[in-house]
Amino acid sequence: KHQNCSYYVRHSLGYTEYICNFNGLLISEKHFIARQKNSKIFAITIKNCLKYKRRIQAMAVAIPVLGDFKFNSSFSYGNDYRGIWCRNSNQLKMYLTSDCKMSSCAYHKESFVRNGKIVTNTKLVDCGSDPALAYAVNVVVPADGETVFYFAISPNGYTFEDPIADFTESVRYFSGLSDTQVHTGIKKLDFLLQWLPYQTTCSRFFGKCGYYQVSGGFGFRDQLQDCLTMLRVDPSAVRQHILTCAAHQFSAGDVMHWWHPPAIGVRTHI
Repeated sequence: KHQNCSYYVRHSLGYTEYICNFNGLLISEKHFIARQKNSKIFAITIKNCLKYKRRIQAMAVAIPVLGDFKFNSSFSYGNDYRGIWCRNSNQLKMYLTSDCKMSSCAYHKESFVRNGKIVTNTKLVDCGSDPALAYAVNVVVPADGETVFYFAISPNGYTFEDPIADFTESVRYFSGLSDTQVHTGIKKLDFLLQWLPYQTTCSRFFGKCGYYQVSGGFGFRDQLQDCLTMLRVDPSAVRQHILTCAAHQFSAGDVMHWWHPPAIGVRTHI
């Protein structure tokens, strides 16, 4: 972060946009998910306000957990045609990739952080022991022009076939989550009831931010309760979640209290 520039954040239905105006560059970064492809996308637009072209190194960083806590996970690393990846001991895998050609990459934080600051405009050389994926690309922004490129995090490697269509679908889906209007005579309650489906779907169902959803795990009891707010807006997702929870019950009657797929978590034994 630079002191002599402006930063803005816009939270909208289906995406969040970060905007920065610095040194003749207007930069927009939109975060959204491709629901059907189980991927998080970062769409970056750089507009050059100057009369000469700019050469820029952009770097995406992802700190893996792939479990309940980072210190409980051990990782292996590598890269293939889909991007760079890390995998934990339970074979859960994540990819970090871009639609631009990779200029360099690293798998540990010490490779790009020195004295508490991110090192930029240099080729990454992997070193250290603190897991963190870094994917660097070089982009050229023409004079008075703009460049658009993407990064993505996914379990199988996002292919960038049509990220614009994925963005449009995300906005369409999330914009429709709170189109229900309830009239109780109490305006505050009406507003709360209208936005509960959107808030619950984003934070509890997809974000898995509930108290008993450790590091994005599935929560048996909590998420089934959360599904009540989604019955009207996305009944197929509710049905699939009920089936998923049923698959994590035992013949003794107890369940997985929370878990990471396929069944890494805590059994209730109650």
